[in-house]
Amino acid sequence: MSKESIWITICFVLTMVMLFVFPIVGLIMLLIFAIWMIVCGIKNLKHNGNCAMCHKKLTALNVGSGGKLKDDHQLCTKCLCDLSANIAVNCESYTLEELMEADKKAKAENFAAHETEEKQKNEQKALKKNKDMHLIVDSVLNPNEQIVHFVYGKYNKLSSYLVLTNDRLLFAYRRPIHEVASATFFAETRYSNASTFEEFPILGITDIKIEKNFVSNKIHLYLFGVICTIKVYKETAQALQMVNLINERRKKNADSIHAKANDHGTTLSGTITWQRDDKEDALEKIAKLKELSDSGAITEEEFLEKKKKLLDMI
Repeated sequence: MSKESIWITICFVLTMVMLFVFPIVGLIMLLIFAIWMIVCGIKNLKHNGNCAMCHKKLTALNVGSGGKLKDDHQLCTKCLCDLSANIAVNCESYTLEELMEADKKAKAENFAAHETEEKQKNEQKALKKNKDMHLIVDSVLNPNEQIVHFVYGKYNKLSSYLVLTNDRLLFAYRRPIHEVASATFFAETRYSNASTFEEFPILGITDIKIEKNFVSNKIHLYLFGVICTIKVYKETAQALQMVNLINERRKKNADSIHAKANDHGTTLSGTITWQRDDKEDALEKIAKLKELSDSGAITEEEFLEKKKKLLDMI
C-alpha cells in the first residue's frame, strides 16, 4: 500500500468520525476530502499508460514524483524502488534500455563490493583466531611438532582449542585462577598466563563420533572406556574435518602396528592381547578415580594428574 492510499484511508475515517461528533467540522472535512479525490482523479487521468518495466496500469496510487525516463516512459513506484539507489535518483538521464543495463551493472558492483567486504571480515576473523590459538598452544608443543588442524570448543567447562599435531591430539588451555567482580552482572574469570594441556592418546581411542545440532557440534572420544566430549561451536565443517583426520591417524597407526608385528614374526592378535591386558588394568583404575572425582573425594586436578600417569605407564 502506497503512502498516498494510506493518507486517503486515514482522512476518510477521520471525516466519518467528525460527521458524527462535530457535524459542521465533519462537513467541512468532507468537502476538502471530495476536492482532494477530484484532484487525484484528474492526476489519475494523466497517468493512463502502463509502467515501462512491469507493464502494470499507472494510477495516482502507484506513481510518485519520480520515475520519468529520458524517452518519456514512466515507472511505477514499485519498479522505481527496486532500482539501485544511485540509478533511481537519476533515472531521467536514461532511456529504458540504458536504465536496465546501468541498474544491472550497479547491482553487480554492489554485490562484488559486499562479497569483498565479507571476505575481508572472514580473513581478519581467521587471523585473529589463529593468533589467539598460537598464544595458547605454541608453549605446550614439543620441538619440531607442527599443528595439523584445530577447532575451538569446550571441554571440562573450559573453552579453548582441540589441536591435532603431527604427533599428538591434545586440548590446550589456560587454567582459570579465580573469579573477580566486574562492572557487568556476571563475574569475570581471570586465567593464568601459562598454558597447560590434556592429551588424548590416539592409540587409546577405540571410537570417535560426532553429534550435530543447530547450535553446536559434539565430538565424542571413546578413550579406554571413558567418553571425552568436546563441544565445538557452530564450526560443523571444521569439526567434521577434525574427526576425519583423527580417523585417518588411527588407521595409519593401526597399519604401522600391523607392519611391526609382521616384521618381528608376531601375530597381530597376540600383540593386541598383550596391550589389552595393560589397558584393562588402567581402565579399571581410571574408572575408580572418575567415581572418586565425581563424588568429590578427590579434586579434578588430582584426577587428571593420576589419569595421565596411568596412561603414561601403558
